[in-house]
Amino acid sequence: KKLEIQKKEIEKRKIKEKKEFENLLKKIAGISLKIKVPTGEKQEMFAAIHTKDITHALEEQKKIKLDSNFINLPEPIKKLGEYKIEVDFGEGMKTNFLLIIEEEK
Repeated sequence: KKLEIQKKEIEKRKIKEKKEFENLLKKIAGISLKIKVPTGEKQEMFAAIHTKDITHALEEQKKIKLDSNFINLPEPIKKLGEYKIEVDFGEGMKTNFLLIIEEEK
């Protein structure tokens, strides 16, 4: 009986989590996000952009709270430019957004 109650609680939690992920996907889909970085003489970035930097910018600029584990970034970004960033919540729940890395002036 206790096990059944626990299973129901877990199922409720999963449903709630899925709804939260679906809402986040709608908010994130198709947005563009800008991060300005200091650069050297030849527009070389002093530091790479990591998933934590991206989640921080999402929260600051778009008021979207997202765990950096959901951002699919194979390696840190080391050059200025535009990047298509994938967000993956698992179970086929994915979306992309545009990340623009610009020189800080």
